[in-house]
Amino acid sequence: MGAVRTAAKSLNLQDKEIDPDLIGAHSLRAGGAMALKTMGYNDSTIRKFGRWTADTWQMYIHSQISKLYEVVAQKMSTHFAFHNIAFIEPMN
Repeated sequence: MGAVRTAAKSLNLQDKEIDPDLIGAHSLRAGGAMALKTMGYNDSTIRKFGRWTADTWQMYIHSQISKLYEVVAQKMSTHFAFHNIAFIEPMN
C-alpha cells in the first residue's frame, strides 16, 4: 500500500465519507491543482506547478468543481465598498 493511502487511512478519512482506497499519489496533483485554482492562481501557474504541458490538469478538478463554486460564492458574498460612477450625476 502506498504512503499516501496509508496516511489517508490513518486520518480516518472514511469518517468524512472519503474512501481511502481511492486515494493515491496522483491525488496530490489533483488536490494541488484544485487548491491553486481556488486560491485564484491563473491557469499558467497551475500548469507550471503541476508540470503539465497542456490543460489536462482541468480534468483533475472537474469532480471537485463544486468546491471551486463554493469558494467563488464566498468571495462574491464578501462585502466591500465601491461606487458605480456611471450613475453619478454630473455637477452643473
